Amino acid sequence: MAAMAPGTVQLNIFRLNKKLEKYVKAGQPEKALQRFQQLQQQEGMSPDTFTFVHVLNACASLRALGEGRRVHEQIVEGSYESNVFVGNSLVDMYPKCGSIEEAWTVFHKMPLHDVVSWNVIILGHVRCGQGQRALELFQQMQQEQVQPMPVTFVGVLNACASVRALEQGMCVHEQFIESGCKSDVFVENSLVDMYAKCGSMEDAWVCSAICPCMIGLMDCHDIRICKLWARGEGIATIPTNATGRCAAKPCHFLGGTECMHRYSGT
Repeated sequence: MAAMAPGTVQLNIFRLNKKLEKYVKAGQPEKALQRFQQLQQQEGMSPDTFTFVHVLNACASLRALGEGRRVHEQIVEGSYESNVFVGNSLVDMYPKCGSIEEAWTVFHKMPLHDVVSWNVIILGHVRCGQGQRALELFQQMQQEQVQPMPVTFVGVLNACASVRALEQGMCVHEQFIESGCKSDVFVENSLVDMYAKCGSMEDAWVCSAICPCMIGLMDCHDIRICKLWARGEGIATIPTNATGRCAAKPCHFLGGTECMHRYSGT
């Protein structure tokens, strides 16, 4: 078989990568792996960074540890292991296949860690039941001055819930508010879950009702937040220091010093 021209090879790889991405996003990872295996049989066709990322995502979805290891071998042979996107995909794939040790080995060897690298290694440890180690990694991430994202806080809050670390969970909640990250349903659910599993049902209830989703929409709902807090006395709920911190931000924004002191416990 005659070798294909370089331009043709690049075009074919581009098309292949789009197909792999489409299969993975459509929930058909097995088809992505089949296409990847067909690639191996074509002369002159070599996977690139995007090929490996999509294939590793497929392995993670299928919990195909053996196939993931074989792909990892090809990555090492092709000198792609130092690529941050490929490295992140490996660190994400291994815990989803049940091997946090191999994820840590890859993470440790990576020459560069971005925020995604930290997210996947923290979430990987939580997934594998190592919540305390996930909290230690979060501290290390902060020491290296990497700014967390909402998904980072989701992983750390889940770690707090798994080890029943209420005080650490409160600190993480406070850090999230101070970070300025826009809240989403995943962070909100993680806050409620963390407080409930740590035995603080009052905080779980208040978070489920108004915090932090409304704080994320403070420009539109700041007055409503304070009104909801003012009604707290009528629902037999005593605001705690942790939930008071949720109300303190909008109250301060409105200039309501008395309200802020009332609900922050000062």
